[in-house]
Amino acid sequence: MKIIAWNVQGCGNPFTQNHLNQLISIDKPGILFLSETKYQKHLVKYLLKDYPNTHIVDPIGLTGGLDLAWVDGFSFEIVQWNINMINVLGQPNSESKKWLLTCFYGSPYLSNRNIAWDFLTKISEQIDKQFFPWILLGDLNMIFSQEEKLGGLPFKKSGCEHYHNILSNAGILDIGFKGYEFTWNNHREGSTNIQERLDIVVVNAEWNIQFPKAELSHFVAAGSDYISATLSLDTSYIKLEYTFKFYDTCQKESSCVQTIKDTWFDALGITQ
Repeated sequence: MKIIAWNVQGCGNPFTQNHLNQLISIDKPGILFLSETKYQKHLVKYLLKDYPNTHIVDPIGLTGGLDLAWVDGFSFEIVQWNINMINVLGQPNSESKKWLLTCFYGSPYLSNRNIAWDFLTKISEQIDKQFFPWILLGDLNMIFSQEEKLGGLPFKKSGCEHYHNILSNAGILDIGFKGYEFTWNNHREGSTNIQERLDIVVVNAEWNIQFPKAELSHFVAAGSDYISATLSLDTSYIKLEYTFKFYDTCQKESSCVQTIKDTWFDALGITQ
């Protein structure tokens, strides 16, 4: 199964519509998340007529707008939504564990941004209590390091430290990506060109156990300053068991080696 997330910056551009049609017909995503649609519900539904299931958050005037579309064949329950995110409980098949999908659009405005990120903190608190698999994807409208930016003014850590701590405290980590490293480009020439990695996929340990082969790829998109991001999942049932792993770097410490021996012999009831 594939999940595609794309900030379309408005669905009215013919280039955007053509690229969207190509994504749907070629990649056949089981789940499609669009942000900044700037289109009313009936117009977005027309563009996504191939999807039997949609949940649409209308824009406010010509600002924002979210759409989540998915195919038949697996359980999908919308549990919460607002202008910045849609939260869904998903279950690819009857044997797999349910997981929470947060489709996120980070507001460029500070007041709205804080409201959305504070809500993520509340979600993470509930997730921790239930050991629930959780994935968050979308356009954060924020970067966390100089490596995620090309051109423009130097990166300032002070502006994002609070939000980075929210992700860290939630125990969700970046899964990385393949393809071009920046997801947004202002398309200006020369020294005025700025590119940033604003789109991200982060997951907690429980989700990573369920989908260990998940892979994120960046693809150039037409009609938007943003590229589209495709997450490929292996949805075959994975038995949720923790396997024993031994890291040989531990052997470099003599005290560690002795501790391992003592623990091993104690577990087997062997007298050394």
